[in-house]
Amino acid sequence: MNENINPESIQQTGIIISLSREIETLMTRLGATAAGLHDKTDFLAPKLTPECIKLLHYIAAVRNRNAHETTSMTQDEMELFVQSCESIVKELESLLPHEEQKNVLFPVKDEVLQKSESESFDRDFIRQLNQVWRVLAWIPFVHILYLAGGVLKTLKNSAIFILLTLFYFAGIILIGTGLKDGNNFFWISGVLIFAMVWIYTLVMRMQEKENKLHRNFCIIPGLNLVYLCYMIRQKTVLLHFFIYLLLIGFYTAGLIFLYKSNGGTFALVLLGISYIGGMIDSVFAGWKK
Repeated sequence: MNENINPESIQQTGIIISLSREIETLMTRLGATAAGLHDKTDFLAPKLTPECIKLLHYIAAVRNRNAHETTSMTQDEMELFVQSCESIVKELESLLPHEEQKNVLFPVKDEVLQKSESESFDRDFIRQLNQVWRVLAWIPFVHILYLAGGVLKTLKNSAIFILLTLFYFAGIILIGTGLKDGNNFFWISGVLIFAMVWIYTLVMRMQEKENKLHRNFCIIPGLNLVYLCYMIRQKTVLLHFFIYLLLIGFYTAGLIFLYKSNGGTFALVLLGISYIGGMIDSVFAGWKK
């Protein structure tokens, strides 16, 4: 099975093929005996308008591309395709006897448009959340929540690998403690956790699109830690991650010095660096959106 296939492209291909097949059926009922949309279009060209011919070739090109490739179309491209099919169906049906005219494309069109409205709502909601999150950076002492959120955001894509790494070390600790103290429950639990992490890592390895040498470490129990660390490195934006950690470090050190010295210029400087750094990052985050 092709690893590049994703559910969205499968759904789009289904809609494209379904609409194209309906158009081909209409063209066959109009007397087109050629095979394929392009040839059927040429066969019926004397009966069709130039705009209809152009749209039919466009629909045929999209159908052929999606039948042989796994690339996804954007929502705008899908809407354009559905609207083109609707226009074609109307023109082809107008050439049929009145009693044979039937339009089946509107439910599909409604499905695509409803999906577009839902995705638009989701994007607006996420955008509002990001805006609220960035406001935290401008409030002194509360900006630590913004910095902590930034750390979590940079680790979002590598969260599963971080969890697996933690379970990996937990399994090793349980095995070592169980063997040292003679506790069978500990070392058996550790072996089970270790085995589950290894098996799950193997599953993730098989799902990875890249075929690189580091994936082979997963085959050897124990060395799969190399693969997990590599994936954490690959999926974590290290620059932003360390910037957030550094600013959180300045904030923490500033509070410690502020508490120990009952004030102090150095503590205020550290807190100021943390606060200004959060504001600057918030501004750049806004520009990137």
